[in-house]
Amino acid sequence: MPSFSLRLLMEHKLPISRNKALYATVAFLGLLSFTTCVAAEFKKNQLKDLKLDAKFCSLPKSPAFELGITAAACLLCAQVITYASIAKAYFSKDTKAQFGERMTTVLITLSLLSWGVGGLAIVLLGVGSSMNQRQPYGEGWLDGECYVVRRGVYSGASLLAIVTVASALTVHCAINRRHEGAVMADARLPTTKKKAPS
Repeated sequence: MPSFSLRLLMEHKLPISRNKALYATVAFLGLLSFTTCVAAEFKKNQLKDLKLDAKFCSLPKSPAFELGITAAACLLCAQVITYASIAKAYFSKDTKAQFGERMTTVLITLSLLSWGVGGLAIVLLGVGSSMNQRQPYGEGWLDGECYVVRRGVYSGASLLAIVTVASALTVHCAINRRHEGAVMADARLPTTKKKAPS
């Protein structure tokens, strides 16, 4: 029995390490997305940067363009990494069967929240970043008009990024626990069969 327990522990050591690495990676990407959003809020173009020449206007390119794109890319990568792992665990043998209707509804709701909020954050970051590109005279951002990002857009996106990552990791933790339980149960099955005749 001790040898079996040791073997079981060694078999699950690698998956546990992988989960820790996944959580650390996703948390880092989420934090990077948050900080770049906050930085973009302070680096974005403002009305004082607007230059007028007769009927035309112009705005210079600001660092908020690169910061916003970085934030959106980090958030998208965090989502893809997390939900790829979630799909692998959820659709594995015996894991899906362990979820009741109520638990499944909660996980689906959190997943929809994560993707919905994350999608909104990425749209805000994409539009905001495009406004922080150079807007030359006569072209502007749209129909020859110059636009600046409103105050709070990047800050709001930073909060949405935190909600997105937190929701995704919550779903992953819940599914991963059930997955590990199913694997442990399968691993103990041969021992139970051996004990049955005695």
